Amino acid sequence: MLILLFSILFLSFNFTLFFFETIEINNSNVTFSMDTVLTHENIYILLVKFSIILAIYLTSLIILLIYINSNKKESIKKFVLDDNSTVKMDSEPNQIITNELRKSASFDQDIVLTLVGSHENNIKQNRSDFYNMLKKQFPFHDLIFKYDDNTFGILLPNMDLEKGIKQIEKFDQLFVSSSSTSLKFPIMFGLSSRNGRLISGSIILKEAKAALNKSMSDKNFPIIGFRPNPAQYREYLSKQKIN
Repeated sequence: MLILLFSILFLSFNFTLFFFETIEINNSNVTFSMDTVLTHENIYILLVKFSIILAIYLTSLIILLIYINSNKKESIKKFVLDDNSTVKMDSEPNQIITNELRKSASFDQDIVLTLVGSHENNIKQNRSDFYNMLKKQFPFHDLIFKYDDNTFGILLPNMDLEKGIKQIEKFDQLFVSSSSTSLKFPIMFGLSSRNGRLISGSIILKEAKAALNKSMSDKNFPIIGFRPNPAQYREYLSKQKIN
């Protein structure tokens, strides 16, 4: 699309040069270099052609601006809150997580996935306030996503499980001390990390979900991390290949 637009602009520019570079001033008469005197009719034709060129320029620029603007809209964060405080997502959580796992693997970095949930649909009923609280603590807003109606997911790049747990503890303290009357309910967390493994989003999502389920069933441990064993995981992959 962009190549086509730039081609139109380039051709229009050369078309303009063809008409204006051939004009030269000779005494008091304006003539073409081919020594053809410009009559009123020729001037009229030239103005019409100039108007066509100008129209092509303006049309191309308008199309280009529309194209750029539409691309900007597509690159906006992965979800936004609408008037009903529901989360609209452009991608499934599994795809979002898989993309970030690939980025981390390419830079040989760790990454932590955190799922945060609550009992009795408390997050669902106060989703807008809860999301604003998440944004205060976690700067990468495009790495915050809706897992289900009562659960949010948070990706913490370039961070191992221990550092991820510390970040979550800070958020938990911020949440508990919040003055918002709509956020006075307990929340639980389940975490997992890449830990040197080449895995898909579905695997780390299952691990974090298992940790979240454990934390929701044990009131004494609201934050639980799933510690993967890379050696066991490689052994598991080897068995899968053999089978």
